[in-house]
Amino acid sequence: MVEKVAAGLTEQIIKEKLISNEMKDWYIYAFLRIFEAIISAGLAEDGSGTQ
Repeated sequence: MVEKVAAGLTEQIIKEKLISNEMKDWYIYAFLRIFEAIISAGLAEDGSGTQ
């Protein structure tokens, strides 16, 4: 699910010509890591996470 969101966001940014298509995989990976960090931090803050 998170990877799908990261890929969709990257496609939108490419469509708006803010980044080149050659960097697509790198941006998907970067957004995926950012989203996972946000989710993990959110779960840890409310006590339902494992961190």
